[in-house]
Amino acid sequence: MNELDELFRNSPVGRLHDEYLTYAQGSLAFYRNLDISALSDETLEFVATQAGSVGLDALQSIGRLTRLMIKDGVPAPASEAKLGRNIYDIQRIEDLLLHAHQIPTGLSLCVIRGQSIASSYFVMVVRTGSRILALTDKGKFEHPLQEQRMQSRNERFNAQRIDGSHFPYSLLKIQWMDRGRAAEESEPRATNMTAAAGLPVLADISEMNDRELLWLQLFIDQCRARYFDQGTSRPLLATGSMLNIGHKLDQCRDQLPALAGRQLDLVTRTSKDLTAAWF
Repeated sequence: MNELDELFRNSPVGRLHDEYLTYAQGSLAFYRNLDISALSDETLEFVATQAGSVGLDALQSIGRLTRLMIKDGVPAPASEAKLGRNIYDIQRIEDLLLHAHQIPTGLSLCVIRGQSIASSYFVMVVRTGSRILALTDKGKFEHPLQEQRMQSRNERFNAQRIDGSHFPYSLLKIQWMDRGRAAEESEPRATNMTAAAGLPVLADISEMNDRELLWLQLFIDQCRARYFDQGTSRPLLATGSMLNIGHKLDQCRDQLPALAGRQLDLVTRTSKDLTAAWF
């Protein structure tokens, strides 16, 4: 231990370590609109003892997330990136895609509500110029019906997924029961959530606890390095929507696929209108 203390006391390693702790303290103070000197003793103790492991979690966790590209384009420099302070509560994937196209260059954290509170998951939307990416901790399934069948048994697979995630699930106030087999919201969900950008807001980033907030900042640093500085791309997300093309002779009402954002505004015409002059 004496040699280790000496290494950190009088070497570049020690200086980098001190700079990292100062950066961690400054990040927590920034999001809470405080000076570093105003941070609580509990927060300072957390940074001194756990900031290193949180940084390692941020470095490793980005590789475990599902990373997809919503739209390809030309990356923008990191200096233009901004972070939205609102965490949006979204019900449908279509709303997430619309939100991703509307935000400026930067990052936006969203939660997608599932059929049960345990099946909810977080998505970090990264927009760099005209390129849009999404990073999520949603579970991976080999078959579309696998999640539904697993959930019909119990919620343990979601409990394990959430336990291994660093996203702010504490904000969802999930109460686990029967050793993780069932889950419910410990507090009733607000029916009058504050709205911003046309979407309900779950919380402000400053409401996250120290560990979640520091991890988020270090995770954002990883995103800036990969997707802004290095211009890393990911596989293109198969964004689709179901466009209903109906006909009075078609009783089954089949749903035909169309690319999201390219749905056609169809005008209904009777057969007698379809003359050579009309075309």
